[in-house]
Amino acid sequence: MLFLWLLIINLLDIIINDIIKMEAKEIINELKKLDISKTYMLTGDKKEVVLDVGNKLGIDVIRYELLPQEKLTYFEQIKKETNQIIAFIGDGINDAPILANADVSFAMGSDLAVKSADIILLNDNIQSIFNSMRILRYYKTVIKINIISKNNR
Repeated sequence: MLFLWLLIINLLDIIINDIIKMEAKEIINELKKLDISKTYMLTGDKKEVVLDVGNKLGIDVIRYELLPQEKLTYFEQIKKETNQIIAFIGDGINDAPILANADVSFAMGSDLAVKSADIILLNDNIQSIFNSMRILRYYKTVIKINIISKNNR
């Protein structure tokens, strides 16, 4: 069974002081190679900045100027409409409800976000997300092998 992923990111995870983190585009491209079928950016930030950054990074769906409840509503809509595993990366209090409801969630930043996430990033390096996804993929393969081995005994 192939798991397809949706990745939802926040603008703050990929920029610092309106400068795109150098590794961000490379990481997004690498994640897409790991069965990420679609990337979303859900943020409360201003349209002009969000569209510029999202387009430069190759984000598939970009939503901007969202209030926290709108962000959650949009997330729930995505989850309902797709039958895919959803990974969410969040960094603030407003992200806690989505972090808690995502299939896999990565947090950095506020205490509430960290308490709501599955995986806590102890640094602001989004390369850690790619590394985590590679580890998850490895263990998924190990589990499949163990199941097949057990069934063939």
